[in-house]
Amino acid sequence: MKNIHTRLRDQRDSDAGISLVEVIVAMMVFAIISLGLAYSLGTMMTQVRDARAREVATNLAAQEIDVARATANLTTLLDVVRPVTTVNGVPFTVQRTTRWITDAAAGGACGIVGGASTTGELQYKRVAVTVTWPSSGGGTRSASSETLITPKARVSGATLGTIIVSVRKEAGAGQPGIGITVSPAVTPAPGVTDAEGCIYITKVAPGPYTVTVNAPGYVDPDQKVNPNRVITVGAGKSGGASFSIEKAQPLQLDYGTVAIPKDFDTSLVHASDPVYSSIAPTTALTRTVSLYPFREGYLALGGKYVAANEGTPGCLSPHPGMWPAGDRAGVYVAAKALVPVTPAPTVSTTVPMGVVTFAKNKTGTAIYAESQPAPAGSGDPGCAALTMKYKFDVADATAPSLSLALPFGSWKLYYGSSPDPAQVITTGLVASTVTGSVVTLDPRVPSTPPVP
Repeated sequence: MKNIHTRLRDQRDSDAGISLVEVIVAMMVFAIISLGLAYSLGTMMTQVRDARAREVATNLAAQEIDVARATANLTTLLDVVRPVTTVNGVPFTVQRTTRWITDAAAGGACGIVGGASTTGELQYKRVAVTVTWPSSGGGTRSASSETLITPKARVSGATLGTIIVSVRKEAGAGQPGIGITVSPAVTPAPGVTDAEGCIYITKVAPGPYTVTVNAPGYVDPDQKVNPNRVITVGAGKSGGASFSIEKAQPLQLDYGTVAIPKDFDTSLVHASDPVYSSIAPTTALTRTVSLYPFREGYLALGGKYVAANEGTPGCLSPHPGMWPAGDRAGVYVAAKALVPVTPAPTVSTTVPMGVVTFAKNKTGTAIYAESQPAPAGSGDPGCAALTMKYKFDVADATAPSLSLALPFGSWKLYYGSSPDPAQVITTGLVASTVTGSVVTLDPRVPSTPPVP
């Protein structure tokens, strides 16, 4: 009996099957294998799609190169960016960039070497095509192709030349649709700049030409309307001129409430180069000027500011930022920061100036002001490059005292219209500092000294 019971128990145990833990472990192993297989299949499908897309992009780039090579007039072969109809569910974008190459190592905008002029011949055009598309795995993929295209015939011939004009925007892009005139006249007459801001006038006789931009409402960085350049065209060569113009934008200048001199100067300083723009004098306390819209903006300064360089010590006094921080009558002072402004409708800026007050002892006479060398210890950076001279027509002859606005710096005031020593004003002078008959108009304000 005992042996029979043992055999029945072993048979029952063998019929119990697989445990739950074993089933879970088996399912996890299967899931891991399945995920790995699915990832591998997905990666393979992504690579296949990208490979097909790259093949399509390469073909599109080659087609664009063929189109460029078929262009008869290379001056009409321009930059272009355009989307292409979706292929196999993938959207493509084709970008073509072109550049003329002269007999120099490289070509600039419109083939002009060196920015302002060129003497090289337009030998061939470099065309680069880039096709982009969104990758299946995220991001953007690209395929590129380049070629050099030589004109079917020499652009101007051995005895004639080419006039090239490049007109750019302030940010550097081409300025399209701008009219150009050339003197002496050429045939056919030039039209307007193309989409890249270029004009090519081929087969012109060698010699000097004056190229003028005709764009009403536009100015160049020197505030010139209709700027021009003189170029020289050689036989079989190119002569070029490069311009930067933008539509002039308004800027309102506010001079405060104190009387300013007759024919008062205003300097407009921008950071792109050390040259300042000086606008026409005025006696109005508010005026609006039209300016080239430099992105970095302008600082408006009262008076004739001249930056210092190797050739001149400049006239620095009118610029508050040129005054050094230091002690004034026992108070530590420093220049107040000026904020440049970019011209645009409704934009205004205050022209910083100093004010001198004095007691009148004569009536019915003009006041004459002349800039002076900086007194020792005044902090005035000086105006060695020139002497500023201004005249005030006194309106209120009965006032016991007068307050007049002048550029920052050191000044002497006189009754009359000239620096007559017998007419120098010394009574009741009130300014930042007074040294004898010299008043110093100081733009600095009380400040916290730096920590040693």
